Amino acid sequence: MASHEENTVPGHVVDLAEPASAPAMVDVEMVGEVADGHLSVMEKSQQKAATLQRQYSNRVLNEGMLTALWVRLPWLLVALIGGLLAGLVISAFESELEEIVAIGFFIPVVMDMGGNMGTQSSTIFVRGITTGNINKQTARNVILREIAFGVVTGVIVGLLAFGFCYVWQGAIVKEGFAGRLAVTVGLSLIIICTLGATLGFMIPYAAHRIKLDSAAVSDPIITTVKDIIGLCIYFGLAKAIMRSELKSVEDEV
Repeated sequence: MASHEENTVPGHVVDLAEPASAPAMVDVEMVGEVADGHLSVMEKSQQKAATLQRQYSNRVLNEGMLTALWVRLPWLLVALIGGLLAGLVISAFESELEEIVAIGFFIPVVMDMGGNMGTQSSTIFVRGITTGNINKQTARNVILREIAFGVVTGVIVGLLAFGFCYVWQGAIVKEGFAGRLAVTVGLSLIIICTLGATLGFMIPYAAHRIKLDSAAVSDPIITTVKDIIGLCIYFGLAKAIMRSELKSVEDEV
């Protein structure tokens, strides 16, 4: 009868009833504890954000008028100052508006689209913080996604505005002028939509990190920064792209 000793290492007993190499067993209990700990951290972060939002809401809705003014009025005053500064920016380009009146036709579009983008992004941020979908770990990916969304949306909106402006102004004035004005409006919208989406996330995120009411802070500051920068971008592009039209008007004068 054949012996099994030839298949064994001296001094080592082999149990032939077991496979030579058994797979490592996973400690299910340990994995469960780690998962529970991770969920616990996420739940605590979500509860903390939700509690903070409830505290802000309670101060504004349930406490007296002075408390509501203390929470909300400072940021509305920031928006007031921003609006006045935006008026100064427009007045700085008064001569360009007098020379090419059509530039002024698209100021509301440029300002409103940036504001709408910022409002959307800030609303998404506040909702994400409350539900726990946005935290320190996910913030970087979310801001990159918002910037990309702003660029893509800006391109789509810019192309639509370009086409509308070119057809509308091309039916009134020469095509060269209409084309340059359309390019100015389209490029402005691309930049401003990207800016609005970025500010719409970064400003409430910064407010949240320093424990301010991101809902009350966001819109006034976003509107102020976006209006001033947006107008500077729009008029700056208009001066650069429509230089020939501005120069011809100056020569006629």
